Amino acid sequence: MTATTAPRARAPGARRHARLLDAAALLAPVAFLFLLWSDSLRAWFIADDFAWLGLLPSIHSFQDFLHAMFAPMAQGTIRPWSERGFFILFERLFGLDPLPWRLCVFFTAAADAVLINRLARRLTGSRFAAFLAPVLWIANSALADALSWTCVYNELLCPLFLLGALLLFIRWLDTGDRRWWWWQLVVFTLGFGALEINIVYPAVAAAFLLLGDTGVQSGANASGRTKHFAVRSLAPLFAVSILYFLLHRLAAAVPRTGVYALHFDLRIFSTLALYWKWTVMPLNWPALRIGRHEAVAGIAFLSLALMAAIAAVWRCRGRMALFGPAWFLITLAPLLPLYDHRSYYYLTIPLIGLAITAAWGTALAWRNRPWRIAAACAVLAYCALMIPSSRIAARWWYSRYAPIRAMVLGVRQARENHPSKTIVLDGVTDDLYNDGIAHSAFRPVAAGDVYLTPESALSIHPAGDPSVLDSVLISAPTLRQLLADDSVVIYSISSGHLRNITRAYRRRVLGG
Repeated sequence: MTATTAPRARAPGARRHARLLDAAALLAPVAFLFLLWSDSLRAWFIADDFAWLGLLPSIHSFQDFLHAMFAPMAQGTIRPWSERGFFILFERLFGLDPLPWRLCVFFTAAADAVLINRLARRLTGSRFAAFLAPVLWIANSALADALSWTCVYNELLCPLFLLGALLLFIRWLDTGDRRWWWWQLVVFTLGFGALEINIVYPAVAAAFLLLGDTGVQSGANASGRTKHFAVRSLAPLFAVSILYFLLHRLAAAVPRTGVYALHFDLRIFSTLALYWKWTVMPLNWPALRIGRHEAVAGIAFLSLALMAAIAAVWRCRGRMALFGPAWFLITLAPLLPLYDHRSYYYLTIPLIGLAITAAWGTALAWRNRPWRIAAACAVLAYCALMIPSSRIAARWWYSRYAPIRAMVLGVRQARENHPSKTIVLDGVTDDLYNDGIAHSAFRPVAAGDVYLTPESALSIHPAGDPSVLDSVLISAPTLRQLLADDSVVIYSISSGHLRNITRAYRRRVLGG
């Protein structure tokens, strides 16, 4: 009697223990996200952010709202959820208080981490791999822009749709319940409002279906007949992507010149090689005070470690080992022709596939002591490179935000103090101009016309259209007249705040 009932008595405790481990594997990466990138929680607004912050003041009717939400902007992009709607809603609710914006960004990244955990657990069956995959993704310094620069929120919102749709597709494969397929279609279609990369989702689903051993994973519901239906079900998904591409081309032509022009030539391979290097070696590696030879050795070691992880998974699960690399290549492929606009944050989504593969290989290696040591060395080397570089990147972003915030909020206060006077700024640096003023940084605070002193033209070097600088420079005769009429206030930007220098400037220009 005792022998047969004892295991049942222990079962509830074992289940509770398993649930606690699952919860820890799910929540620990989220805690790691907030800890590692804590400096990005203090980020403000910069550069392109101000273009989107200018949408709300331009909306005066429902027609204006529709135009703001869906008209092609910024190189012909149409991203109503991740840019237009996000900025309009949060500016309307919270103004320029950055904390709600930052929390939304971080909670979206946390949701991505949870979905990565779920996908890794489904692929690998390993709680450890499900824990490690989002950790490796979060640690990569390529996430710095997405977590620190508000207008790059699209890079975090898009994987929410990609991962969500894929997990729903897998759920349909597992259960045979057609409702999950339709929910997948809904999530996939909504993903086009986040980022154009969503167009590759059917290829991601096809990769899972063709590479995955669904018969082993899913039992009777994933029979050959169900898999045949699944292959056929990919056709509507590809049709949706093709339709989106055609409609997008009608609404906004593909740029043929400039940094967003597409180049379909051998430079694609050099771009792929560069993104691979950035995958395993942080872009800001010189800040870690390691030499070039050490950096090359690190790239080689981590690349070999990733190849070993793929080989380990191949021995265990065959061609399913290629799903992670397939995710990387599929989600990166549309960006490879952008030779003149190779950006570090473009890796945010592709990295998910390699993070799952690396975690899977590490979990398999953990079963054998010698391989466990090798895998631990690879993970530690990766973290030793990425975690410090991520901290440096987050602090660098914050150092760029602080003076812009001081300038913009200082001008807002100056307008409140001097509602009828012209505001003129002196001592504006290149960074303040190129990261703020050149992007109409004062529009969100309704400061009216704000100008720069004539001598600013000698110290500012525009990174973009020089005519923008000409439009904000006040002429010397006009400034002298305003000073004589006492209808101008002049502020110097120094030591992180604005200082009223009108009297001193008047004495210098007018004398007396």
